[in-house]
Amino acid sequence: MKISILGMRYTVEESNVILEHGESGNCSFDSLKISIDAGLPPDSYNRALLHEIIHAALYELGQEEASQDEKLVDNLALALYQTLRDCGALDTNRSPFKKTPRG
Repeated sequence: MKISILGMRYTVEESNVILEHGESGNCSFDSLKISIDAGLPPDSYNRALLHEIIHAALYELGQEEASQDEKLVDNLALALYQTLRDCGALDTNRSPFKKTPRG
């Protein structure tokens, strides 16, 4: 799937490979690609995706140093995730981007 982050088209893909250092996701600014661990439960998947989107947004805003600051990105992602979840804008039982099997 592709998403637009400040006018740049990023590809979001699920990865079955364990990412480095126990990461749940990864963002490549050069290849415009976001990878998320496919094995994550929906709640964790959503948090990881928001985290990687914030990395990309900061980079595209020209804030390269901030885009590499894991503590800043993690705190922003947590604040945004909790806000969206608490106001009902985010279904924590499924990811808006992850395909769910039909039963």
